[in-house]
Amino acid sequence: MRKTTIVLLPLSVLKCAFGKAVIMRSYVLFFIVGFGLSLVAGCGQKYWYQEGKTFEECKADRAACRAELLKRADTRQLGEYERKYMEDCMQQRGYRLVSEKELPLAAKREDSDIPSELPRARGYGVAGSIGDR
Repeated sequence: MRKTTIVLLPLSVLKCAFGKAVIMRSYVLFFIVGFGLSLVAGCGQKYWYQEGKTFEECKADRAACRAELLKRADTRQLGEYERKYMEDCMQQRGYRLVSEKELPLAAKREDSDIPSELPRARGYGVAGSIGDR
């Protein structure tokens, strides 16, 4: 029976020793790892934000959209219709959905008040300036 020993070598040595097959496997591995990291990075909290609006105005607009939604749907579970309705309502009011890193440092933030284990089902938080405009 033959024993196989695996030795980790720099890519240039592997290229010389094994040719294109090893390089192709390396690219595939880097692609898989990169794709996985991008999925994890994209799962952060999102916020409804409109420049010039106070935090309290943002919360009030989200509450108004939710009140309109309650007239039309059962929101015990946030499904596709409910999520799309809230997105449409907030966008009609001039808000855009942004990640935390896109918010100004001085903006007050509140995560979604819809509890869920699934990030997509949680809904979105709100963010706005502190105090008067």
